[in-house]
Amino acid sequence: MASIVVGIDGTEASRPALKWAADEARLRGAELRVVHTWDRPYAVSGPHTQTGRPAVDEEDTEHRLAEELLERELAATGVEVTGVRIEPELAEGPPAKALIAAAQAADLLVIGSDRRGRLAEIPLGRVGRECVKHSACPIVIVHPTAPGD
Repeated sequence: MASIVVGIDGTEASRPALKWAADEARLRGAELRVVHTWDRPYAVSGPHTQTGRPAVDEEDTEHRLAEELLERELAATGVEVTGVRIEPELAEGPPAKALIAAAQAADLLVIGSDRRGRLAEIPLGRVGRECVKHSACPIVIVHPTAPGD
């Protein structure tokens, strides 16, 4: 079965990419793998880190927040009701690395990019550039349309 991978991060740029990828998956009869990544916050040690608060399992908390974001984005875009088989995927670590790995056996990788202001001169951010440089499959970059377009 054909496979399309789309990266989401909860930004306004990733929603149009998710919608576009779902439409393309429906047209191709492909499975849609929706990938969201997160980085664990840096741990700080030293004499000032002892607050007397109970220890929090940061890994569990970050994973739970990532799951919630993925579920929220799927619901907000309505792609779950398109009839496309959706495989949500969570990965800890740098987004580009996770997307490149997820797209190894995919037919297409879809990412969003919303570069504005001075950044508009550079059409891709760091993640997009890394994906273009290292992806094993074709990539589609989806730019959100302006209101009224």
